[in-house]
Amino acid sequence: MFGLFGGGNKVEPEVLKENIGNKEVLILDVRTKDEFKGGHIKGAKNVPVEVIDTRLKEIESYKDKQVLVYCHSGARSARAASFLRSAGFSDVKDMKGGIMNWRYETVR
Repeated sequence: MFGLFGGGNKVEPEVLKENIGNKEVLILDVRTKDEFKGGHIKGAKNVPVEVIDTRLKEIESYKDKQVLVYCHSGARSARAASFLRSAGFSDVKDMKGGIMNWRYETVR
C-alpha cells in the first residue's frame, strides 16, 4: 500500500509538461472518453481506469519506460498507477491534483 500514497510516486504538473513530445515517456489520461474529448494534455493517450485491465496491450511497450498518469483530481490516477505497478510497469508516476491542477494549455 505504501506505493499508492508514497511521495516518490507523485509528480508535479511541470513534469508532465516537460515530457510532452518525449517518445520515451507515456502520458496516460485515465479519465472517461468524454472527459478526454473535453480537453487533455497534448500527446496523452486515453485509457479509462475502468477498462485499463482489458487494454494493457495498448501500452505494454512502456513497461520499462516512464508512465505519467493523470485523471480529473487524482483519485482514479492513483488507482491506475497502483494497478500498472502491480502489472509489472517499472516506472509509474501519478500527477498531483489531476487535470484540476494543470495550469497549462490543453487540446481537444
